Amino acid sequence: MVSAKWLGHLGLSVACLALAAAPVPATVLYVDDDGPAAGTGSSWEDSLEMLQYALVMAEWSGGEVTEIRVAQGTYRLDPPGDPTRTFQLLNGVTLRGGYAGLTGTDPDDRNVALYPTILSGDMYADDGPEFSNTDDNAYRVVSCIGCDATAVLDGFTVTGGNATEEEGFQTSGGGLFIDSGSPKIVNCTFQANQAFFGGGMISLYGAPTLTNCVFRGNRADYGGGVHNYYSDTTVTLCTFAGNEVQGFG
Repeated sequence: MVSAKWLGHLGLSVACLALAAAPVPATVLYVDDDGPAAGTGSSWEDSLEMLQYALVMAEWSGGEVTEIRVAQGTYRLDPPGDPTRTFQLLNGVTLRGGYAGLTGTDPDDRNVALYPTILSGDMYADDGPEFSNTDDNAYRVVSCIGCDATAVLDGFTVTGGNATEEEGFQTSGGGLFIDSGSPKIVNCTFQANQAFFGGGMISLYGAPTLTNCVFRGNRADYGGGVHNYYSDTTVTLCTFAGNEVQGFG
């Protein structure tokens, strides 16, 4: 008997392959959760509904896509039930949130505070207060594995990561996991993420730059807001507030 989880993987893979095989319309892709079901990402009016699809198209574009603009709304990792899903940053691609999108008077109007764009690990949209009901969340909401300074995350709220295993690989970086990477993180808020190491973010052997970011209400055993391990992290004009630890950091 074929499981529903396997079918979910198959459906996402087939859809991503179909989108990636299509001609890339421009250097900029548009994502809006209010967009048409069969959008190609070439404009706000023809936007993609899912950020994951846009990332696949950008990765397969051979460097043609350099920017992904994402409208206000909440973007969850799919399919539900696979906690290893993550929004993977790409070299040469800037992800920009905070756009008004199709529900705004001017879709291109950009204001991170006014038009919050949320990347969520709460795949079933059922999280409760004080980190309750998060066992089925994604381990890491955003990942940067080996990416360089041309990988940019700008203008997002990252929440709902749950890398709380005490052993194995899925122990760290609930909001953002960086391994040997040096991405630029700008105007982002990391909140209500948890992990064993690095609730909001972890950087392993990396050199990321954080500018005008907020780490609020994250928790971990070690490094409630950010945990650095042999990393040269640059932090400018960032706020750390209300993060919790059981050990140190």
